[in-house]
Amino acid sequence: MNDVCTNFWCFFNTPEGHPDVERYFPRRCENAGEGFPESCAIRQRWDEVQRIIEVKNIEHEAVTPSQQKEKKMRKINIGTSKHTVVYATDEPEFNANHKYQVRDIARVAGSFPALYADISFQKGPIKESGVNGCHNEDLIAIVIDRLQSLNQGNFACRENSIAITKLEEAMLWLRKRTMDREARGVEGTSEV
Repeated sequence: MNDVCTNFWCFFNTPEGHPDVERYFPRRCENAGEGFPESCAIRQRWDEVQRIIEVKNIEHEAVTPSQQKEKKMRKINIGTSKHTVVYATDEPEFNANHKYQVRDIARVAGSFPALYADISFQKGPIKESGVNGCHNEDLIAIVIDRLQSLNQGNFACRENSIAITKLEEAMLWLRKRTMDREARGVEGTSEV
């Protein structure tokens, strides 16, 4: 390994989430990872670490007390942090969060990452609060439609078919819950 590789090796092998991850980052060589070719494992790890640091910067960005309630963002684990990050952006009411954002993982010149989706779910029972947001079934239907479209072309695969089946099953169970609540006369209310 050359000197740059040696300088970065302990940092790149530091596990994500390690409390001292930034301590291993040699600030004097901040752009050194850019000297490696795209296919180099060190360059790929460099890019991954840059995304981790960007997320950490977003999560620790200072806010004024008046912005604090609005700013509280709980990161949702989506199984990867390659391209996007999902946040719950409000305080839970009625036992759940109602506002979510999907953002680009990268930060551009100190600005907040690009917003790809701003989702507002129904807040409160419809009979008591009126319709004021989307429902779980709405988002599941969107994903089913997208996967079905992909499965009709060159991207058709077993995994897409299984995901579609499981999402359709989720829709079935959510519909059964609604039908049970309708049969008991409590659908659209706070009553359990």
